[in-house]
Parts: sequence; structure tokens; C-alpha cells
Amino acid sequence: MQRMWWYKKDNAVFSLHLPFSLSTTTTGLIGKYNNWLTSKLFHDKIFFSVSEYIRHSVEQSLKIQNVTPKKHLSIHNPCDIGRVRHLSSQDINIYDGDFILGVGRLTNQKRFDLLIKAFHRINPADCKLIILGEGNQRRELEKLINELDLAEKVIMPGFVDNPYVWYKKAKLFVLSSDCEGFGNAIVEALACGTPVVSTNCGPVNEILTGELKKGLVSKGDFIALANVMAEYLKNPIVPSDKNVERFSFGTIIKQQLDLLNDSDI
Repeated sequence: MQRMWWYKKDNAVFSLHLPFSLSTTTTGLIGKYNNWLTSKLFHDKIFFSVSEYIRHSVEQSLKIQNVTPKKHLSIHNPCDIGRVRHLSSQDINIYDGDFILGVGRLTNQKRFDLLIKAFHRINPADCKLIILGEGNQRRELEKLINELDLAEKVIMPGFVDNPYVWYKKAKLFVLSSDCEGFGNAIVEALACGTPVVSTNCGPVNEILTGELKKGLVSKGDFIALANVMAEYLKNPIVPSDKNVERFSFGTIIKQQLDLLNDSDI
């Protein structure tokens, strides 16, 4: 509430980065508060969501609350493609064999348990699973790894300063999440030229389009995930520059500036 003064500014543009739904309660004290808060946040305001997935969920809630924004667009997160590719080429000593890569916080949302089960199902010869990141689910995941007798095949190095070297050297990158606001890791993997397999969570299908959408599988289905991972190990779909250029800083900043110019700010 202390930051609400920002919303009184007429020349401010706001961005939404996480998927969420506004309360649909419209009656009683709670309903009055919801209407007031929603109106303060969004009525006659200019803002953009970082995915069409977020934009749609917010628009549905605003419609119920009878709140009309001045302008609400979908503008994806930018990726510093040049920086990612430069860092991916650094000479850093990492695992030099074949591996499948997962990256992210070790939390329930990321569903690394699903990835581990899928990896166990295909059990590729001479290929390890490496998961970069830290989080409160580490012990639970380590227990699962031991139960599946994968201690020699699954490596969790924790947080690393430069994940892009790992992206570039991976046979494929896998995102197994239940929910994502955008999917920056997927764009970064594509920028490194790495094939991507992902659960169809939130806005991921806005990133993996065309031929790349063959890497999409249903959320929570480790068997489907395993099948596509196995297929990609044999016949990977390698991303092209065209697949990532639409997320470049130049492209996204132009869209943001166009929003400002069109809104007379």
C-alpha cells in the first residue's frame, strides 16, 4: 500500500511478470475492497504483460470487476542474445560428456521430480542429467534420485555463475515446470542453439512455435516428457537465429517504445 502513490502518476507504464488471477468477489466488504483495489491498480492505466498467457488471465479478471485499462498489451521479456552467446563461449571447466540440462530453483513449481522420473524412464546410455540451481526441494530430489538408483547419473552442482556454457554444451534443455510467467530459460537455451523440450506450461507455447512446438508436452506427464526427450536425443530440432531474434533487446525495446509513443507519454 505504501507504493500505491506510483499508480497516481499519469505518465507511468507498468509491467506484469507473473501469472495471477484477481479476486472475483464483487459483493460485501471484501467485494468493495477488491473493486477499489482493482480500479486503483488498473482502471485507465497503461501496462503490459510479458506474455499473452498473463494478459489473458488479467483481462478475464478485469472484465468481472468492470475495470477498463487505458491500454494493455502483451510484450515479451527481452533476451540479451549477444551477451548470452558470448558467455556461452567462455572456457570454463564443466562436465565434458553428454548431458541433458535442467535449470532453475529447486522448488515444487519447477517439477524437477518429473524431469528425474522421465530421465529414469529413458535411462540414456553415456548421458547424464544435470540440474543447475538451489532451493528447498534439494533433499527431496536427492532422495528420489537415490530411490531410482540414479546417484551416478544425475548431478546437481547447485548455483553456477555462468549457466550459459552448460546450455551450449547440453544435448538438450528440458523445462518441466507446472507454471511459468514467461520462460526466460527457454529463450536463453534457444540463443545458445540448444534443442528444447518443455511442458506446455503458461506462455511456453508462445516461445516454442513452428517446428519447435514439437518439443511441447502436457504438464505433469513424465511418460510423455520421457518420450519426447528420447526422440530429441535421436532427432533434435535445433533452433535457428530466427527463433530467438524476436526476443532480442532491439525488437522488444522497440515494442515498448511504440507503446509509450502510441500512448502519448
